[in-house]
Amino acid sequence: MPLASSLQDPEVILFTADKCVFCGPVREQLTSLQRLYPFTIREINLTRDGGNGAILAEKYKIRSLPAVVVSGAQRLTGFLAQEELENALIRHLF
Repeated sequence: MPLASSLQDPEVILFTADKCVFCGPVREQLTSLQRLYPFTIREINLTRDGGNGAILAEKYKIRSLPAVVVSGAQRLTGFLAQEELENALIRHLF
C-alpha cells in the first residue's frame, strides 16, 4: 500500500435523503464521533445525488435510510444509539 493512502483516515459512508427523519441525528452522531476518532464521512444524499447515489446504494445493498457503511462492509441502518454506532466504528475501523 502506498504511504499516502496508508496515512488517510478511514471512510464511513452515510446514505441519506432529504425527507429522512433520522438521517440528521445520525449525521450529528457521526460528526460528534469524529472528534474522538480519525475518520472521514462521505455523505450520499439519494435525493440529490441521483444516479451516482443509486449506483452506490445498490453496490452496498442499501434498502432503508439512514444507512451507514463502515469499512466498506459493515452496514448499519435506521436510527442507532450513539454507543452502538461508536462500537461499530471501533470494531471495523481501528
